[in-house]
Amino acid sequence: MGLTLKTKAERYKGPGTTLMKVPGILMIIFGVLSFLSSMVTKTAISMLIEMATTAEELQIANGFGGLGRAFTFNFIVAALTFAFGIISIVFSRRPEQYLPVFIIGAIVAILTFVFNILYISGINQLTEVAKQVDDYNYASSSSILNVLGIVSSLLLPGLSMFGAWKNKQSLGS
Repeated sequence: MGLTLKTKAERYKGPGTTLMKVPGILMIIFGVLSFLSSMVTKTAISMLIEMATTAEELQIANGFGGLGRAFTFNFIVAALTFAFGIISIVFSRRPEQYLPVFIIGAIVAILTFVFNILYISGINQLTEVAKQVDDYNYASSSSILNVLGIVSSLLLPGLSMFGAWKNKQSLGS
């Protein structure tokens, strides 16, 4: 009943292992960076609202409120992205346990997509506020970057899920 360690040659190396590990590592890194940037952004928005002295400054600071809501939601997304990165790496060598990768990957992809929509909405709200006070220095939005954000948020979980699927297929053959 002792613990037996497998040698490198005995470990599973399926066709989707790399497709799960590389996105997993990237999701861990992006999850941590996203969490930290959300903390900094949320703190900065709170400080802007507290430091506003004129009506225009308060209006602009409140315009950042939509972004604040998006970044509050992003705390959850960042934590799930980090957790999914770990799950993806751990399950890369366990093809029989592909289902958690699919379920959590789908949740991460959907929530990240929702965050991107909230972010775009917050930027648009901020742009409208900046237009009202005739100050365009506060808001800039690039639709190309927004689309790239949405695509990249779906790409990494999708690659990991595809790797899990490839590993599952290799069990049947």
